[in-house]
Amino acid sequence: MRFFAPRRAYVTGIYLTLAAVMVILAVGRVDPPDPLPTATLLALAVLAQWNTSKWRSAATISVTSILIAAAIALLGPWGALVVGGLGTMLSPVHWRPIARAFNGGMTGLASVVAACAYGLVGGQVLSTRVQSPLWLLVHGLLPLIAAIVLLFVLNMALLAGMIVLTSPANLRRTLTDMVRGSWLRYLGYGLVGFVIAVLWAPVGLGAATIVLMAGPLLLAQWSFREQAAEQRTQQRTVETLVAALEARDPVLEGRGARIAAIAIAMGEHVGLSDDEVESLRFAAWLHDVGLASPDRTRHAVRQFPGTTKRIDLAGSDIERLLSHPERGVRMVEGIDFLNPSATAILHHHERWDGRGYPDRLAGSSIPLLARIVAVAATGYAVSVDLGGDLAAAVPVMWELAGSQLDPGCVAAFDAVVGSLPPEDDDRVVAQAGFDHDLPAASEAIADALDRLPRKRIEPSRVVGR
Repeated sequence: MRFFAPRRAYVTGIYLTLAAVMVILAVGRVDPPDPLPTATLLALAVLAQWNTSKWRSAATISVTSILIAAAIALLGPWGALVVGGLGTMLSPVHWRPIARAFNGGMTGLASVVAACAYGLVGGQVLSTRVQSPLWLLVHGLLPLIAAIVLLFVLNMALLAGMIVLTSPANLRRTLTDMVRGSWLRYLGYGLVGFVIAVLWAPVGLGAATIVLMAGPLLLAQWSFREQAAEQRTQQRTVETLVAALEARDPVLEGRGARIAAIAIAMGEHVGLSDDEVESLRFAAWLHDVGLASPDRTRHAVRQFPGTTKRIDLAGSDIERLLSHPERGVRMVEGIDFLNPSATAILHHHERWDGRGYPDRLAGSSIPLLARIVAVAATGYAVSVDLGGDLAAAVPVMWELAGSQLDPGCVAAFDAVVGSLPPEDDDRVVAQAGFDHDLPAASEAIADALDRLPRKRIEPSRVVGR
């Protein structure tokens, strides 16, 4: 395997660092943890690993991270190392040796370093001695939050490093995506872990704490699984619609997913919220779902300065292309989770200069998600026309900025193309002479529309900016 040697070196580096930390702890004579809570939390960590793997297709809370947080406050560095590192190494999950070594070393290293940081910022191991709320805040909760932040950063950084070693993924984008989706959840893990530690020691419940906390944790797991099940249903719905489109036109196979990847990167670059990015993803996947049949156009081709071609379309082709955004909206009508995406599907062929369709909107009156989809789809079409290199499409896209496309969105496209993985050469299939997302098609339709009287725009259709 091409990545075997770098992966082995990476895992070896993690274990050497872990060994160095353990030597420091031994020399510093850090006290060993209390055996009973250590054994209890270790057993729970092993079970948690099994439970997470059982539900690996679902978004679940990380009970292991909660237990590590509790171990940091209750047991100190050695206990955190046992619960995090050994708990992962003893996992009943069927991992390959390299995966088991990496997961155990990564979790153990992050756990023990976070526990050391807990002590350095004033955290103290909680005992059965009753403490005031202020003491628990200053010497327990606040240091534990700092430790959990460090645990999170180390976990994300080490995991992102392995992903980059084993795939063509970009480190910055991988790390950004991971942090975006997890940071708030990790703070919750720290709070729950602190509650477990306080109930176990200062309150004096001991092992009964686990029984008390089991119900809320199971309820939270169930809630996450229900949410994940709903997300999988949504994903299957979109995939069914896309499959129907691709079955009618094999040239479009994989195209929606690729355009969605470009659009998502652009949306994140311009600062869209997570919900807006999700709506953008679905809109980019489904923007051409209204195309009822393969593009069988009758056209004459002549040179057009600034782009690759100029196309004259027959009247029937113009009518079919003009109607496909509205057909697409009708196809997703009634699917509630796609409502925020419908406006972008409807308006993704509007032009910045107002010569697009279906409503001839101009400038910022075009919904932002639609402008992003327009740039992503055009950029992808141009790149395929030029052999599959997105970077090669950038100069053409800047020629279209201010006329066909939103200059701000073109700037976002320019900014993110370098971080996107290259297109698989086997999947780059240029249409013979025509692709309705090419600038030439947009110009041909705009020319045809210029010969028609301007239609009155119904305000009710311009929604969801």
